Amino acid sequence: SDQAERSKLYHQAQQQIQQQALWIPLAHPTAAALVRKDVTGYQVSPFGRQDFYKVQVK
Repeated sequence: SDQAERSKLYHQAQQQIQQQALWIPLAHPTAAALVRKDVTGYQVSPFGRQDFYKVQVK
């Protein structure tokens, strides 16, 4: 029937769109850190890594 053929074509179109669609992130996680006044050199990494190489406690 026409309805069955239409459903089949819509399903095929949805599969093609899903396989070929470009994914663009609409959100990203935020990173924040609290440090004491006597801690210097700490920077928040946008990648979530902890780098304490430049950190100093005075």
